[in-house]
Amino acid sequence: MNRMNFGRLSGTIVDVCRGHGTFLDRGELHQVVQFILEGGLERARQAEREQLIEDQHRLQALQREHTRLTPAESPGSWNDTSLREFLAALFGRS
Repeated sequence: MNRMNFGRLSGTIVDVCRGHGTFLDRGELHQVVQFILEGGLERARQAEREQLIEDQHRLQALQREHTRLTPAESPGSWNDTSLREFLAALFGRS
């Protein structure tokens, strides 16, 4: 059983079981319905779209940086050092 924030933005934590479905405690069905009626699912979709666009821009910037740092190598070739640097930049580690 996993606890999840319904729609990622609702603030309503529901219990989800992969094999048996979603379980709601007292009052959670009302909260979920209210969230949906107030446009919460559309807000959640928009937030997810924005996050995907942001991630795509960050990846493109990292790819440009990698190309700038390794001009002698052909595009798409990786060595251990450049791969480590790329992954460190991607995950925000130094």
